[in-house]
Formats: sequence, C-alpha cells, structure tokens
Amino acid sequence: MTINQIRKPNSYMLIQAAKELGIAIKLKDEEKLSLKLSYQGKTHTVTKKSLGINTTEAIRLSHDKYQTTSLLKKNGMKIPQEVLIHTQADLDVTIIPPFPVVVKPLSGQKGADVFMGIKDQEQLKTLVKNLVEEYDGILIQELIQGINYRFTLLGDKIVGISQRLPQEITGDGVRTVKQLIQDHNQKTQHTNKSRDLHMQNPIKLKDTTVWHIKNQGYELSQVLPKGEQMTPTPVANFQTGGWVKTISISEIHQSILKQILKVHKLVGLTISGIDVIIGDHTKPAQDNVTYIEINSDPSLRLHDRPNQGGSQKTNQALLKYIFDLT
Repeated sequence: MTINQIRKPNSYMLIQAAKELGIAIKLKDEEKLSLKLSYQGKTHTVTKKSLGINTTEAIRLSHDKYQTTSLLKKNGMKIPQEVLIHTQADLDVTIIPPFPVVVKPLSGQKGADVFMGIKDQEQLKTLVKNLVEEYDGILIQELIQGINYRFTLLGDKIVGISQRLPQEITGDGVRTVKQLIQDHNQKTQHTNKSRDLHMQNPIKLKDTTVWHIKNQGYELSQVLPKGEQMTPTPVANFQTGGWVKTISISEIHQSILKQILKVHKLVGLTISGIDVIIGDHTKPAQDNVTYIEINSDPSLRLHDRPNQGGSQKTNQALLKYIFDLT
C-alpha cells in the first residue's frame, strides 16, 4: 500500500490536509496506518487510533467515563444522574436514575453497545446481565432530552462544532423496516462512491439496532406506514449511521463556549472531542448544557466532511498546531 492508496476516511483527510500544507508523509506501518509527518526538520507520527498529542494520563482519565463525569460534577458542571456497576449483583434498582435510562460500557467508544430509552427494570436487568460479561464496568444514566453536539478543542481553542443527529427512515406503506434500512444503505453507498472518499456510515443491522427498533414498538418485518418516521438507532453517532450539521461558533452563547474550554482544561487533553446535550445553544450554559463524555482521539471527519454545512478544516488546524504553522 502507498500513501495515495489509503482510503480510511480519517487518515485520508489528514493526508490531503498535509499535502495542502506542504508537509511530507510516509507510511510506516500499514496495519496500524501509522503515518510519519515531516516538516522543516520536525517529525510527528499518527496512527488510525491515535493523533499522538495527548498525554497518557489524560487519555486514561478520558477513557474512564465515570471518573471523567465525576471530575466535571465536582467542578460544577451538569452531568446525567448515573450509577456505575461492575457485576449483576451490584444492580440496585432503588438508586438508579428514573426511567427511561441509558446503559453503556464504562470505557466504550464509537457508540458501541449504547442502549437508550430503557423503560423498566426487566429490560434493564436483561441488558446488564449481558453487558457485565463483556465489559469491566457499566454506566446506567439518566436519559437527557435535548440536541446532541460535538465540540472539538485543540490547545486553547475550539476548532470544530457539529450538531449530531440520528438517522431516520420514512415509511412508504409498502416496504418493511428492514427493506427501508437496506434501501437507505444502498443510497448511502451510491453517494459515497460519487465522492472522493467514503463519507456516510450505513445503518448496521446489529443486535443493538434491532433492540432499539423493537423498543420503539417496531419489527424488522413490519411495513412502516406511509409518512411515518422512525430512528433505527437513536444514538447520534457517525459510526452508527448518524449524520452531522456544521454549527458556526458565532451561533453559540459565549458562556457555553467559556464552559466548554474550562472542561477541556480540567481533563488535561491537548485535543478533545466533548459530547454534550444542549437545550438551546443561544442561551447561557447554566442548567442548559449536560456533559455526556469526552473523547481523547476524536474523529475530525464530522467537522471536515459534514452532511450539511461547510468544512471547518480541523485536520489543517491539527497539523498547523503540531508543526507550529501560522
């Protein structure tokens, strides 16, 4: 494989940004997609899993969702009500947040095994029983209503803001839920081929998706009535087939921006992706912003290739930061 043959979206976009800035690139390791970047005697290495600019301690903290949200709560930030359990025996229904709740792995990524809208104790116990066998810890959280945003920060600046939305399908009174999802994925594949790289992820028909479909009262084999909309996976994440819309920093209330920067500094990351639920981004932060989680190696694809809105050129911002370019 050569540099020009790399098609993984995040690596591809970083390579294109490097070429635009005159930064030399070499492929060090094909399996890890390890790239050596060079400019005026300085070198830096990135991989498909790491941008290589955060400290080990800050990464460790961000990977522990419970420790991170506890730190934020201690510093006056709003977080969901939550409890952490490690075994099924730890599940105490008298101390969990009110239903509906969210269950997710303590250290999971990319929306994997996140279950939203759990309605009762029976559902909760079944999910917990399965998940504690796979993960070291499970978080049970309050389900927060509002709009999902990703803020990406680099150094002491906000370099990207995107609104994240789950993908919807609309019934035609003829096709089943499964057929509508398959049709959506075919259109997505066609759109991706018409561009210079893969952009939109498909809606994957995995166990989590099937659970969410059933939890909304639907079946894969059910014909969706004409005009009726449903979200196969309500997790607003690029990896689960969601889509994103660019938000200008000028649209966000100044107190929200100030608070986001404070959170970034608290965790100690050089680059971070902060996921929040906001009631109204034009209003002050107090009681309006809920912190969901913080990512130590955030994907920049959603900012540079959004489904709606212009590119925020975060890959260029990253490279300029690394190589001290103005």
